[in-house]
Amino acid sequence: MENIEKYFESLLNYSNVPIIAWNTQFEIQIFNKAFERVSGYTSDEVIGKNIKFLFCEKKRDAIMKKIELAISGEQWKTIEIPILCKNGSTHVFLWNSANIYDSDNTNIISTIAQGADITELQQKTKEMNIILNSVDEFVFSINGDGVFLNFYSAKKKDDLYLQPEFFINKHYKDVGFPDTFIIQFSFAVDNLKQTKITQSIEYDLEMQGEKHWYNAQLTLQNNNSDNITVVVRDTTKRKNAELQLVQKNKELEISKGEALESSQLKSEFINNMSHEIRTPLNGILGFSNLLNDPNLTNEELKQYVDIIQNSGNQLLQIIEAILEISRLGTKQEKVFVRNIYINDLLSDLFSIFEIKAKEKGLALNLIKGLTDKESSILTDKTKLYTILSNLLENALKFTNEGFIEFGYSIKTDIKPAEIEIYVKDTGIGIKPESQEMIFIRFSQEEKSLSRNVGGLGLGLSIVKESVELLDGKITVQSKKGEGATFFVTIPYKTAKKENLKGRLENDTRKSIKKQDEYTILIVEDEEMNYLYLETLLNFFELNLITLHAKHGKEAVEMCKANTKIDFVLMDMKMPIMNGFDATKIIKKIRPDLPIVAQTAYSTQEEQELAISAGCNDFISKPISKKTLKEITDKFFTANN
Repeated sequence: MENIEKYFESLLNYSNVPIIAWNTQFEIQIFNKAFERVSGYTSDEVIGKNIKFLFCEKKRDAIMKKIELAISGEQWKTIEIPILCKNGSTHVFLWNSANIYDSDNTNIISTIAQGADITELQQKTKEMNIILNSVDEFVFSINGDGVFLNFYSAKKKDDLYLQPEFFINKHYKDVGFPDTFIIQFSFAVDNLKQTKITQSIEYDLEMQGEKHWYNAQLTLQNNNSDNITVVVRDTTKRKNAELQLVQKNKELEISKGEALESSQLKSEFINNMSHEIRTPLNGILGFSNLLNDPNLTNEELKQYVDIIQNSGNQLLQIIEAILEISRLGTKQEKVFVRNIYINDLLSDLFSIFEIKAKEKGLALNLIKGLTDKESSILTDKTKLYTILSNLLENALKFTNEGFIEFGYSIKTDIKPAEIEIYVKDTGIGIKPESQEMIFIRFSQEEKSLSRNVGGLGLGLSIVKESVELLDGKITVQSKKGEGATFFVTIPYKTAKKENLKGRLENDTRKSIKKQDEYTILIVEDEEMNYLYLETLLNFFELNLITLHAKHGKEAVEMCKANTKIDFVLMDMKMPIMNGFDATKIIKKIRPDLPIVAQTAYSTQEEQELAISAGCNDFISKPISKKTLKEITDKFFTANN
């Protein structure tokens, strides 16, 4: 008998589920190891105590009534009772109980119960219910026999065919669904049980005299359960749209033709892009290998380096065009309206494209519609620059002799007033029937032109989409062989104040005082980029000490510890801590320390983020010696 008791005691203590027993006076008699682990109490602390101390005061009376019923002879079957743990937390258990009788098997002397901790399950269930109640679809749960168990939806219950009280705990065949739906649904349920593969059905229901269409996805909740989750989406709008499309056969055929043409254009674009990218890559890789020849003359060396640089610039233009069209394609491109001088912008473009025009033997003319002082307008400078540079590139590409002219005029005779910008050339011209097609992505008027003049066929599509972002429009006047004139019309809005160099340029005026030696901190996680910047800085006529931080956190610590740091080149995309956060912290510590953002992301939005973080200027990768020199000159020589 003693051995049996020891065996029984070991069985209780080494069980993985909490077990407790109490007598008719509600005194705890058994409290196993599993219960100790969950509650934090030891058996020595609880044996002999009234069981009620295990329950929170708010629920104690209600729970003790259940305890009294159990000791009176009632057996618990998965009854939910929370236990108050020693550390003050509450764990919820599902309990099963049994009564222990005296030797005559007539009187109950104690009750024993075992519990399953469902605290984590309850929390997950609560979280899942929050998720399910936030989705726009109807979500049902049915068991393997087809009985509705639960329903979740954030949508109005008025959108349901039947209210939940009419179908919960009922079989889907017995709640009034049409026979056609029951047949479809039964087939999907049977297939799901057999294959365990998610089933999808489309069906319609007549509701308040209108036909509604639905899509239902049936999925087993897990491989060991017959319970099924049914997610139902109202597809009425989509279905009606499809039906309307079916009725318009002619339009549908046109759409198919356009889709086929678009596919062909994209295929041609891929082939063209492969050629365009490989051409500069061939120049870069090929002439880079030739640089290893020890017998190269200085003249040959210079020639090869020039070819590599030109090829790199050509490749960069291709990549920028692809990135720009990708950003526009997301339909999330933002417009940043600022006060600018349009004359300054056009003059900058003129200085760049005049060199290119002379190389082709062309004259480049600029016509300004306002004086420099009057030429302030409100627009997105970056997008306007992109528009005009693409139009000028296009004019250069297709003009072999004659001239290119660009400029603008103000149209105040219409309301609201507009500014009309034009780019005119004496090039090959465009056939009238092709003048709409040239603005489509990946298109050029003639396929053979892509090989003769190069390009991806993206320039004019970038122009058109950028113009539309500025609430403008673009048109073209041209005849084959007689040149072309592109007109860009955007709203003419004048600025109220003359802070027209913008927030970015104003911030760059924080110059560093002249001194014998300067300390520059380069924050850059890529070692190669750091070495490149350090090498460029060594070319400048400044006595520099360069420090290196590999991430933003390290940069913050170095700026705190070293007050001799005069200038920071801050990469914005880094591990551990990015440049935006690092800049904000450093500016709180040293508000007058100049910080220049340097990043591979050159969008207007990226610049705005950098300036908002506290950066004084912005430089885009790849960084050239000339560009870096201009930046350092602003800070190191402006007041020297």
